[in-house]
Amino acid sequence: MRGRNWVYLLLMLLGVVLIVCLGLGKEKESQLLTQTSIRQAAVAGQFYPQNKQELETKLLSSLNKSIQNPINNLRILIVPHAGLEYSGTVAGSGFSLLKNQNYQRVILLGVSHTQKTSQALIDNNDYWQTSLGQVAIDQEGVKQLIDGDRIKTDKQIHEKEHSLEMELIFLQQVLTDFKIIPILLGEVDERLLTELSFRLAGLLDQETLLVISTDLSHYLQYEGAAAKDKLTIDYLIKGNLAGFEQAVSQDSACAYQALRVGLKISEILGINWQLLDYKNSGDVTEDKSRVVGYTAVAGLGNNFKSQELSLAAQKEALKLARVTLEEYLKTQKIIDYLPTQGELWLKIGAFTTLKQQNELRGCIGQFEPDKPFYQVVQETAISAAVEDKRFEPVSTGELNNLEIEISALSAKRPVKNFQEIKLGGNGVVIEFNGRSGTFLPQVAEETGWSLEEFLRELCGQKLGVKRDCYQDPSAKIYIYTAQVFKE
Repeated sequence: MRGRNWVYLLLMLLGVVLIVCLGLGKEKESQLLTQTSIRQAAVAGQFYPQNKQELETKLLSSLNKSIQNPINNLRILIVPHAGLEYSGTVAGSGFSLLKNQNYQRVILLGVSHTQKTSQALIDNNDYWQTSLGQVAIDQEGVKQLIDGDRIKTDKQIHEKEHSLEMELIFLQQVLTDFKIIPILLGEVDERLLTELSFRLAGLLDQETLLVISTDLSHYLQYEGAAAKDKLTIDYLIKGNLAGFEQAVSQDSACAYQALRVGLKISEILGINWQLLDYKNSGDVTEDKSRVVGYTAVAGLGNNFKSQELSLAAQKEALKLARVTLEEYLKTQKIIDYLPTQGELWLKIGAFTTLKQQNELRGCIGQFEPDKPFYQVVQETAISAAVEDKRFEPVSTGELNNLEIEISALSAKRPVKNFQEIKLGGNGVVIEFNGRSGTFLPQVAEETGWSLEEFLRELCGQKLGVKRDCYQDPSAKIYIYTAQVFKE
């Protein structure tokens, strides 16, 4: 009997262990499933067919009705977002330009039709789902755009919105292996217009396309709609933001604010505009009493936004550093500032160096910040003055005798061998034994050091470790460049 009881007890224990293991397994499986977030299709079966084959047939029909000549320098595409039956042909005239193109990233820009906002709201789900499958979101691109204040992530506002989804199905038909950044706008003030436009311009490269989703006038009679839409298109083609804002009313396009951003980018990058197609719903349904306008417009250009700061931006940054220091040393408050030069909105790292009679008085920097350049300038100027532990804090009486130098930094990249470093051309970061230090590129020129001396001083002075740490296999070495300017 005792033996039998032990057997029963053992079986019961095994059963409990099995149940617990199964439970933990399911919990882990559940956790894995919840780690991937997907924005589900909002208007499949309404604005376009739910069935994949039926959708592909309709998309191909729309794309083939208006074959455009190939364009190799397409940067921006303006297309409509009504139901496929209504604006599909006009949208197809724009998206047909993308056949045989190799865009790796598409920024989708539109306005929310369901919620009001005064921010730019970016979806940061992992994927977007349509009847044609899933497309990944470019999370690195999202990080470059957000500022935590006016440009933020928000999944909820995208859930029921149709305007960007209507462009995605065309993109899935004509492109392969691409990612998206979906952005919705509401009201856009001058500050958001400038900041968002410069940041988007900074992302536009040979493999990135900006798609602006908009319909034109709504519910006018056919002739009145055609006249109003012609005015809107004419000012779009001119590419002049101020003229567009003066001549075109906000009810001329549902994504009026997105068009403003497109025109601001046009001014930054020197975009030229070309009309591809125009129709309204009356041309499709033959009901001309209340129509909606649709257009496809291409923005063409070969220029890309350089991270180099213009002379005007350099002067503004230096002036900002000085007035920030003046105010902070008097009141311990940071002035609220609105930049006039667009480059100051870009996310660029910087070091601010203070010198007194050519002698170092303070130097602090930030690499790859999550804030705009002008804020980095303010913060590093203050830190260099009062937080550099090598020196006593700067006093108000010293300020007039200080020279301010700013180094605008490129992103840093790793090197496998220290011999890859270009002395005087590269700044260097070394990470070793939990410590990190850097010398700016100009240090080599100012000291006259050889490469080995430069690295030995970096290890010894900045990291406080053995002077040959740069030769240790566990050391990580990074290089970067700097645009240096001073008062």
